[in-house]
Amino acid sequence: MPTLAHFTKLQRERVSSSDSPSYNCTHQGIKMRKSTPRVVSPDDSTTANAAVRIVASTTNQDTDHSFLEVEYLTLDGSRKRRLIAREHFRTPTKVADELLKAGAQLSNPVSEVKAALSSSNGVPHYRSTGRTGWHHDSFVLPTETIGSLAGKLRFDSSLTPDPALGMRAGALKKWRRGLKAPCSKSDYLVLGASLAAASTILELIGETEGVMFHLHGLSHSPGDGRTKQNSTSGKTTTARIAVSTIGRAHKNDLMTFDLTGRGAEELCFAHNHLTMGLDEEGRALGHSAGSRISTHHLPYMVAGGRGAFRSSKATADPTLRNLTWALFAISTGERPLEGRMQARPEGQQVRQIALPVPPGVDGGIYNLIEGSGEEVLVAARALALQTEETIASNYGLALRAFVSKLCSEPREQVISRINRSLAAFIRKVEAGEPWEQRFARKFAIVYAAAALMAKFGIAPWKRRRAWTALVNLHHIARTALLNQQGLTDAVVSKLKKAVREGDFPVVKKGARISTQGSLGMTRKLSSKPCLLIRKSRLQSLVRPQLGAEIVLRELTRRGILLKGSDGKTTKLVMINGKRKRYLCLDKNCLMR
Repeated sequence: MPTLAHFTKLQRERVSSSDSPSYNCTHQGIKMRKSTPRVVSPDDSTTANAAVRIVASTTNQDTDHSFLEVEYLTLDGSRKRRLIAREHFRTPTKVADELLKAGAQLSNPVSEVKAALSSSNGVPHYRSTGRTGWHHDSFVLPTETIGSLAGKLRFDSSLTPDPALGMRAGALKKWRRGLKAPCSKSDYLVLGASLAAASTILELIGETEGVMFHLHGLSHSPGDGRTKQNSTSGKTTTARIAVSTIGRAHKNDLMTFDLTGRGAEELCFAHNHLTMGLDEEGRALGHSAGSRISTHHLPYMVAGGRGAFRSSKATADPTLRNLTWALFAISTGERPLEGRMQARPEGQQVRQIALPVPPGVDGGIYNLIEGSGEEVLVAARALALQTEETIASNYGLALRAFVSKLCSEPREQVISRINRSLAAFIRKVEAGEPWEQRFARKFAIVYAAAALMAKFGIAPWKRRRAWTALVNLHHIARTALLNQQGLTDAVVSKLKKAVREGDFPVVKKGARISTQGSLGMTRKLSSKPCLLIRKSRLQSLVRPQLGAEIVLRELTRRGILLKGSDGKTTKLVMINGKRKRYLCLDKNCLMR
């Protein structure tokens, strides 16, 4: 069983003899005073220096199994703690063997175990869980519990596959100050640093579906016609920023996609209402081992919040119990999720949201750096170095501060603030259809968390900066899903139908016309019959309207849209004595 040395940092529940009052009783006419059993405190000076001592008893509420927490002297002179099943103490030799195997320094192992057990009467008792996050009105963090269950419910890391979870170093002030400049130039870092807080508020708003934000290289053509993805754009750094809010964030602390199904379940369970980072999506591709979870199934499992459902016989083994969770995660990879063998189903698109990252030569994750060429590259490298130095020595602090603030605020007010943020964001991005709202809601939740972090003085940004970053990333992600050819074909089909139905009446030069009730008009320009349509009217034909600019670019590429002499997509045309800007479409080219 794993060492529980981190429990030394936790609040210890003290029990004194005064908590169990003496009382008088009468037996065969003789007045007797019933003795009070001696109660042992974890800091009892009479046992503090013992080679072995029992400091607490605990029951894991996930499995209903009970343990004794044993503190022991190690061969190097330090003291460690370990949970040992209570039933093992029926055989002291078994406990002694387990401690010796763990490096305990014992001169008379069995006798010392027996002495520890005989001195353990009245040690504090607490409950434990392997599931972080909300438990009623309290929040279980890897190192402590905040709320009314503080000291009564603790995190049990014995089955946690992430050793860096909960590790802390440095100062929150240094983390915030060090990331201020990088976050001011990177929408991606604002997202990453807000994911743990976003996972935390899921419970408050009754949201059960999570998401994986997948950062991938942006495809570009290097000039020889081949498609290439850039691998030095800062994707992994963004995942590490997310992890730095809940624990140590070294590069090798990130999990990869090379996971078994059960391993992925346990990882999600231990990060419930926190966040997690998965790096190098390509590592899981091409493997034929049946035990590995597929990259197609993983986002459904992570976002769905439930692993495989096992029979009662299987779940009799506590290591195979059914697990649930809710969290926002982040993953990275070199290749875009779209455009592989076939388009992903909409359900997968909203559970694993693809976010293309610009190439490193264009700034990578530092997408707001102004300038060009070498200037951008130099600035991006400086910000990347500052980011790296900050999270290397300051981590595991931000979420604890966020949860502490969250628990100190009236819950109704917090929920009301979150819901207002969600509604404002969805209005801003004009998400009208159900699927669009579901997609936008993921970014809205991250924004609401980022805004709360700013309000609590934890974030390295102001609320307005968080708003701009998340609106921009929503646009990037939604645009990445659009099918350029399909969108344009749909608009062309609508335009052709409108022409056939007379919605583009012919207008001769100098004639006056009322365009009310029509989509546009037909007029000769440079001896070509052209369809004139206001830009806003054409945009109304695009679904979703987010793809309007993509459609205009494709219409230009097909030779349908005729640009003005100034290079703009619209031309100035005199209609009814007034010069107005219209999109000019080559009618013959359109109707082919």
